[in-house]
Amino acid sequence: MSKRLAINDSIALAFGFAWVALDSVESKGAKLSELLGQGNRWQASFKRNMTEYIGVSKDDFTPLPNIKTLSGAALMANHPQLAGQTVWIVMEEPIADDPTEESETPAGSAKKAAQSEMVVVGLLNGNIVIDDYVNKTGYQKHIAAFIERCSKAKAKYTTVGTSYTLGRVAQQYTWDDFLPSKANKAVPVKTLEPSMYGRVFMVLGAVAACSGLVWGYVAWDNARKEEAERARRAQAARNIPALYTAAVAQILDQPVVRANAAFAEMRANLAGFAIRRVGWELEQIECTASTAGCVATWANKRNLGTNRGFADAAPKEWGEITFDPSGLSATHALPFKLSKTPLPARDAWPTTREFLLKQFSQWQSYWIVKFHPELDAAPHIVGIVPGLQERDAAELPDATWATNWRIKDTYWDLSEGFDKSAEKGDANLPDSVTVERVTLKVTADKQMKFDADGVIYERK
Repeated sequence: MSKRLAINDSIALAFGFAWVALDSVESKGAKLSELLGQGNRWQASFKRNMTEYIGVSKDDFTPLPNIKTLSGAALMANHPQLAGQTVWIVMEEPIADDPTEESETPAGSAKKAAQSEMVVVGLLNGNIVIDDYVNKTGYQKHIAAFIERCSKAKAKYTTVGTSYTLGRVAQQYTWDDFLPSKANKAVPVKTLEPSMYGRVFMVLGAVAACSGLVWGYVAWDNARKEEAERARRAQAARNIPALYTAAVAQILDQPVVRANAAFAEMRANLAGFAIRRVGWELEQIECTASTAGCVATWANKRNLGTNRGFADAAPKEWGEITFDPSGLSATHALPFKLSKTPLPARDAWPTTREFLLKQFSQWQSYWIVKFHPELDAAPHIVGIVPGLQERDAAELPDATWATNWRIKDTYWDLSEGFDKSAEKGDANLPDSVTVERVTLKVTADKQMKFDADGVIYERK
């Protein structure tokens, strides 16, 4: 199937590129020649934070009359709300029934099963690690690979985009959201050509071949490549501390959702929120720090509701409601955002021991009412870059430590255990305790329970 999608009369988006980050000491010309030698025919590139990213493809993206072909993944990676984030982007495209697959209707007659194709783009800390246009089989392969990469990088991801059959997304995006704008510049797809550096060596190779010097040229070229690779590795090793410093700075520059304020803010915004509405029942509300937004999911459990009835009864401030084709589920964003603030200075962070003695002791006093947050067994170092081991990172002057916390299956009113209050004194949670995700669920007896997780930034 074609991996180029026509978005409007003048723009098409191309997918299926393999992306590399160009090392600051590596020759761009040599890299382009190497990529060309691998059979790639097309390229797209952009710069962010002094790093150049190059995507290449072997597919056919021959220019179309009066249509600009742009890299879709690059536009997504540079979107103001997604740049630098760890995000799984899916844009599902319904297509006609597939005659190769059939399913049985309740009456027993054969009915063609509707298939779909989708664009999938995986961003890991802003880097494009997945870029493809696939069917459902390809989707499962790519999401599994993306989850594994996030796990190795100790990164949590959020799913965004447009989904009809693949489950909920935390944030809805349409194709129009990714089109070029002042804040999101176009990244055109161009023919991959060697630079002048590459052309010179191509000519030299041809001359050597014609004059019987092929073997000598190959040996010289291999030696040149090996020397360049040794130099690159040596430079990279020297740059690892600087790369780690940059990675930590990027993390700490991002505003966070503070645990000592988020739950009180959510309770205030959800006060009086009805869990039943014209035959529909609230199933869950999920809020994520990456978007600062909350998404509600409703279920048509008793088959008493209709999509139109729900849409007509919904408050206008909910905005667009997404209905599942099954008729059993509906989702929408809630009309508020969680407050995000910068992390305090490092000297305001607690040490692991201080947190266990003060704040964790306060949590322990609530165990009797089944308020029981849990901590990882040990803190970890955040911002690890490729080539850096945690034991080596611990020796760097800006080593940054954090401990993950979580709470599960807890009654919502007990979330007050995270709030600031005068009676807690020095046991109040410091501003370096963050929330990454909160999920509220309605139980079978119509009670509200929640799961949550986050990070405690700590001094050593």
